[in-house]
Amino acid sequence: MQKQGPEPAFATGRVTALIDWMTARSRRQAAIAVVIGVAAIAVADYLTGPRVSVGPLNLLPMCLAAWALGARAGFVTGTAAAVLTILQEGRPGPLQPEGAMSRDLTAIWNAGMRVLVVAVVVMLVAGFRRAFEAERTRGNVDALTGAYSRQALNARIAATVALARRHKLTLVLAYADLEGFKTVNDTHGHAVGDDVLKTFASAASASIRKSDSLCRVGGDEFIILMTTASPARGYSAAEHLHARLSRIMETLPFEVTCSMGAVIFDGDAPADPQAFITYADALMYEVKKSGKNALRIAHAHMGRAQDQPPARMKAPARTAMA
Repeated sequence: MQKQGPEPAFATGRVTALIDWMTARSRRQAAIAVVIGVAAIAVADYLTGPRVSVGPLNLLPMCLAAWALGARAGFVTGTAAAVLTILQEGRPGPLQPEGAMSRDLTAIWNAGMRVLVVAVVVMLVAGFRRAFEAERTRGNVDALTGAYSRQALNARIAATVALARRHKLTLVLAYADLEGFKTVNDTHGHAVGDDVLKTFASAASASIRKSDSLCRVGGDEFIILMTTASPARGYSAAEHLHARLSRIMETLPFEVTCSMGAVIFDGDAPADPQAFITYADALMYEVKKSGKNALRIAHAHMGRAQDQPPARMKAPARTAMA
């Protein structure tokens, strides 16, 4: 079989990198980048004169504006670029001889066509961005519960760790498992089981802040990421969360309870997101083995576990991590 050469994806990769860079910028930074791009192209168009057009290069900042800032910003950018291009017509540039084109009805027609092209391109880019975001949301959000999906978990951990480090906060990762859920599914059907999951997820979401995250990582397993001002508040937050979820489960006409393991990270935290999950998962399984429907908390500081269970912890046990 004939060996195929490498795919010529250099240009595609550069454009993708540029789009990712713009997406990561704030609105102000993106706007500044767009203005600089349009200005640079206008200067180049002035220097080359009307006989050598570089105006089509404005498609790049126009599309980036529509992608990062929205359709209105893209249209404004494209219109401004078109006007600057039109103003360059009919006069020679420093790098071109005399004898530029005259402005007549054809120029007016061309100007109108440019604006039309701007509108069409901006609508296409803005529509693609909306479709892209909707598809990404579907991949990152669990359709049943509205929690983040397993695919989004590592990104949510990285974002929460970055937030905690930037503001010198304590990170709390809680791993929750619903006991009795399989019995509900087997006895009453999956539709009733789905209602149980939605009730739990709704209660968990209502118990945390917008900056915190709820992720569904299995059929009846959830991870909650929170930040607090101190380890002491981390203990309180984990206790409050488990107590609230337990009360909600008690209101259901089924025997469904919640086992939870929570790890408090203060100072240096593991660089590998999986380490967070492993610590909390181990605590949760200790709860399941010792009677279920309880909470265990461990405090990890500077890479070492602290044996500090809270006094009000359900099914209290001395907890440590290797």
